Amino acid sequence: MIPKIDNKTIKIGNEITAEIALKLCKHYGFGQLVTRITENQEAFKNWVFDGASMIPDDIFSRVFEIPSLTEISLRHDLKYAYGDPDNEEEKTKRIMNLNRSYLTMTHHQ
Repeated sequence: MIPKIDNKTIKIGNEITAEIALKLCKHYGFGQLVTRITENQEAFKNWVFDGASMIPDDIFSRVFEIPSLTEISLRHDLKYAYGDPDNEEEKTKRIMNLNRSYLTMTHHQ
């Protein structure tokens, strides 16, 4: 069952296991990541979701009017944690998608 995506699911400080990540990736439609996790769940370590790295999410979200900053950060972190670390094209796409998400959210408010 896919978890309900709400403030409890994507709360900063939550531990993300491969099982939780698999459910979240299914929810977000990250098929390639679902395959990677499914094929080798035990290869992935648990990690703690820290929100948008190096900035205080709450303040940044209010100042730039990005209500879904935490969710944008989670989606980026899932791609980072379960993507192919040696694939430069994939890394570039992750960064571009993150930047596009920030811009989209600031311009549609």
